[in-house]
Amino acid sequence: MSAIDGNITVTGFPGPIQFTLTNGNVSLRNVIGDLQGHVVNGNIFVGVGGDRWQAQTIGLTLVNGSVELDVPHDCSAHVELSTVIGIIRTNFIVPNWGRPGLGRTISFDAGSGSPLVRASVTIGSILLKRL
Repeated sequence: MSAIDGNITVTGFPGPIQFTLTNGNVSLRNVIGDLQGHVVNGNIFVGVGGDRWQAQTIGLTLVNGSVELDVPHDCSAHVELSTVIGIIRTNFIVPNWGRPGLGRTISFDAGSGSPLVRASVTIGSILLKRL
């Protein structure tokens, strides 16, 4: 999916999703496939579907805005989160992280550490929540 101006909303889709958006917001709820997406100006919300982790690969990039990624409690992945100007927050236990701050990169394994979950924001924040 791609758009220049507007919003992208998907609910309950069980397959892979790719998106590109210039200006607007992306809301993906209850999705269960691999995700790849890029937004220039806007926000990205992803609520990974189901009550069990389905081993999705997730790659999100954003220039200006915020990313929120909600995953099931049994999420097992290698996580890479980065901001240039912004804050990263998570309720995962991250070894040797210290406290959240501006302009950070964190990388850690949740569970077995596979597959890859990556989010990168140039100006803005990232929130990764284990539900």
